[in-house]
Amino acid sequence: MRLIPLHRASLILTALAALVTGILLATANLYLGELNQDEGWYLYASQRVSDGELPYRDFAFSQGPVFPFVYASVYSVVEKWGVGGGRVFTSTLGFLATILAAALAARLAPKPWKGEAALIAFILLSCNVYHSYFTTVVKTYSLCALLITGGLYLLAFSGGKRGTCVSAASGVMLALASGVRLSSVVILPAAVIYLLMDSSNSRKAAPWMFVLGSGLTLLAVFAPFLVMSGETARFWMLEYHTLRWTDGFMSSLIFKAGFISRFVQAYFVAAGIGMFILVRWWFTGRPQPFIDSPRNVRSFMVLLWGVAGIITIVHISAPFPYDDYQVIIMPVISAALAAGLVSVAARMKLPQDLDENSVNGSGMRGLGGFILGICVLASFSSPLNQGWVVRDRDRIWWKIKDKPDLVQLREAGAWIAGHVPQGNQLLTQDLYLAVEAGRAVPHGLDMGPFSYFPDWSREKAELYGVMNRGMLMELIRTADAPIAVFSGYSLSIRSPEIKELPVGEQKELWQIVNERYELVKTIPYFGHAGTELKILEVKP
Repeated sequence: MRLIPLHRASLILTALAALVTGILLATANLYLGELNQDEGWYLYASQRVSDGELPYRDFAFSQGPVFPFVYASVYSVVEKWGVGGGRVFTSTLGFLATILAAALAARLAPKPWKGEAALIAFILLSCNVYHSYFTTVVKTYSLCALLITGGLYLLAFSGGKRGTCVSAASGVMLALASGVRLSSVVILPAAVIYLLMDSSNSRKAAPWMFVLGSGLTLLAVFAPFLVMSGETARFWMLEYHTLRWTDGFMSSLIFKAGFISRFVQAYFVAAGIGMFILVRWWFTGRPQPFIDSPRNVRSFMVLLWGVAGIITIVHISAPFPYDDYQVIIMPVISAALAAGLVSVAARMKLPQDLDENSVNGSGMRGLGGFILGICVLASFSSPLNQGWVVRDRDRIWWKIKDKPDLVQLREAGAWIAGHVPQGNQLLTQDLYLAVEAGRAVPHGLDMGPFSYFPDWSREKAELYGVMNRGMLMELIRTADAPIAVFSGYSLSIRSPEIKELPVGEQKELWQIVNERYELVKTIPYFGHAGTELKILEVKP
């Protein structure tokens, strides 16, 4: 009987432990993870597309058009399981992106240690509770990360016998990624430059096939909407994201510093590995770990880090940058870090030539297990875990949740569905309730709490599919909605600045609500940020 080598057995056991840990974290985030307002209007947009409507022309939507079309294809799952069904699909996409990151790390690593590199990349993503959460809740991150990682993985094979076809496919995937989140479009020129600078004969046609594949895909994704509703599409995909309000230069600097701080905190193990590699290379004088690579891995690593840097600059340049924007590029960063780490570890064991036929020695043995242990500790200490079961803190007492947020949402959705007949609308800006209840909201509220543009003219508001002040007041007075539902997010945010409404204006809107509706039910600590949910019924 042939025994499995000790190192290989250790690798397999570590991989199984990482897989179990990743599944546990994803399951916990799916069922216990805090609700996010974005989940509602993302899924509601997908519902409208599944009904045959189009973003920008028929309803407001502030991202590229690819997301609602992809999710519309599986919307039957959401109809059956609500927001939880959307989370299952999102988590599946995130897991596939993690698998591709592991494959990319293996592609970049030296031959004897491809398995270690793949395992470390997998651990850095699947065993990070922050990454797990933001690739489980319904946002654009999982889909965009999958397309970016898949496109760059294909690009790594552009020097082979089928390099031209692979380059075209890579261009298609990366162009689709830009149709999910426009910030990822910066990858396309970087990839073209990489292909043009490669002198391999087998790649002579690769740049042009990449341009052809990406160009045709960009036309297919964006041209129909720019032709049908160019002004609206341009606003929602580009201009809207530049109009976020900030209170001066110092506030902007504080927001950007917070972006960096929270990003390092969220991906602390990955940041530590990056620092270790930099310090090691600095003191050994070996800044290039893949000197003998037959596939020109060094230039591809430059591409990956260049792409990561450019996207980070785009994200941090936003008026109010969110650290979770970085989730889309983390599979690529993790693959590059994993490949770099095993290369550095290999040179620590074998400082001379790499022996591709050697069995890994003690310098490499247990590296994956060590990274897994550190990631588990980092995830265990994450503040996100507290949100699974703790509502808030009252002085020295922690208040435990009565039930998970998702269960609370389902119960509220079931109550609404029982009180709003089919064909009637639900008056709300909390769209995950509309999704859960299977009811439509009035036109103009498709962006949820970000649908209120009080200072716009009626003509402009109607063109962009939102509400101005007069339109919202009129809607509250006349909507065909027997039930109105408002959380702390509702009637409190003005767009496009995303700024809190003055107290007087909030009171005026609530006065109109109370003239037509009467309060029948309240749910404390509901949904995103745990605000009070008010359920009102139209007065006789």
